[in-house]
This record gives sequence, C-alpha cells and structure tokens, in this order.
Amino acid sequence: MTTSNPRFRILFATAVTVALLPGLAAAAGPDAEKNKSWYEQEAVQQALELTTDQVKGITEVEASFGPRLAAMNQEKRRAHRALITALDAGELPKQEFETKRAQLEAAYGSHAALTGDRWLALRKVLTKDQWRKLPEAAPQALTLGFLGVAKRGGVFMGPGHPKTAPKSN
Repeated sequence: MTTSNPRFRILFATAVTVALLPGLAAAAGPDAEKNKSWYEQEAVQQALELTTDQVKGITEVEASFGPRLAAMNQEKRRAHRALITALDAGELPKQEFETKRAQLEAAYGSHAALTGDRWLALRKVLTKDQWRKLPEAAPQALTLGFLGVAKRGGVFMGPGHPKTAPKSN
C-alpha cells in the first residue's frame, strides 16, 4: 500500500526513526566510548586518576596542538606524494631529488618537533606517576606517526613490563 500524501510519509519516517533510535543508541553505546579522545575516555581517566583540572588542561593542550599537527600531517603527505610522484615519472635529476627530499625531511622534522612540544605540555599537566602510566592507559597519546613511546631502544618504558629486543629489519 503506497500513498502520495507527503504528511503520511513524513509521519511514517518519523515513527520509524523514533522506534529505531533507542536500539541504535544502545548499539552505539560501547563504541561511543571508543570514539572519544583518549583523555575523554572514562577508563583512561580512572587508570590515570585524572582530576577535573587535569582533564581540562589536557583538553587545552590537545585543542592547541591538534589542528597544527593535522596540518603538518597533510604537509608530510604532500611532500611524500611529491617525491614518490617525481620518482615514478622516471629519471629524476639529482638536484630535483635533493630538493624534494629536503622538503620531506623538513615536513617530518617539523611534525616531530611540534609533537615533542605537545608531549612537554602534557607532561606539565600530569604527575610523574601519571606520565609513567600513560603508555599503558592511552598508548595513542604518545605516538609519533607509527612509532609509540612505549618502546624506545627496544626497551618497554611502561612499568611492570619485560625488556624486549629491538626488531630487526
């Protein structure tokens, strides 16, 4: 049975939406916590025993650094694509290669420097014990590209974990 009455269609769509909404909200409940930023997750806040002021401080750090780091990620991708595209095109003159490589190195270096500044700002908000627990509680908080701070020189930096050998390439 179909109807051409627009009011009926709107009413029907609204009724279906209202009927499905609680189920969708319940299904999204467990995943909703995963979609929050690392410092907004209740499990992280409890593991680190963050105070309200610390959560506010971390929020300010992330709001300050987040957009700049995102822009730097875009610059890294542009520099990477430019070098790969130039190499894909065929024989690349040495000077052009050096220029593009320098741009890539600068993009990665700038990103690493700003990430270090972000870590310093986070360290000022957290206590020594909270900082040491951070790699376990929120590993994504201290990443630099694909590198995590949990391993440095092949040694796991978090408390209570065995030392590991560096992976060979």
